[in-house]
Amino acid sequence: LHFYPIWEAVSVDEWLYNGDPYELIILHFLLGVACYMGREWELIFRLALVAATTVVFLIYPIGQGSFSDGVPLRISGTFNFMVVF
Repeated sequence: LHFYPIWEAVSVDEWLYNGDPYELIILHFLLGVACYMGREWELIFRLALVAATTVVFLIYPIGQGSFSDGVPLRISGTFNFMVVF
């Protein structure tokens, strides 16, 4: 894969013949993937603390049995509950 800009070609027909529209598609796809990954990073950066807080203050006490969930599961049972839940 090489960068072959349209202004380097003698004509548009040569540029099309050498397959550069495919390169244009691939470069736009890679740019889209990079932007999507940035978006995902921003979401996880903003929401990771919400997920951690939910686990600590809601899921963990349920696993400990403090919300009348039957017998307390202790530490290992709590982590098993968190994985299965």
